[in-house]
Amino acid sequence: MANRLELTFYYGNDCGVCAADQPRVQALADQYQVNMVSKFIGDHLAEASQLLIFTIPALILRRGGSELFRQVRIIDFHQLEMVLQKETRE
Repeated sequence: MANRLELTFYYGNDCGVCAADQPRVQALADQYQVNMVSKFIGDHLAEASQLLIFTIPALILRRGGSELFRQVRIIDFHQLEMVLQKETRE
């Protein structure tokens, strides 16, 4: 579906913040029925570079290929939830 929301979470192996944040992001994605894809940054360096992701964790929320929301390094879960609420109502 071209208009479906997708949340991409970029993480690293030795990133304690990533390990702590990933299940919380997944729980919100599940709660709002948003498809979430987790990507190890080391396997997606070209993609991350094109998206100007220079630090992890990083998350990008897209609809139909268009970026709606992005956070890096420090994930504000309240803000993420507000965006998910808004975007899943539309």
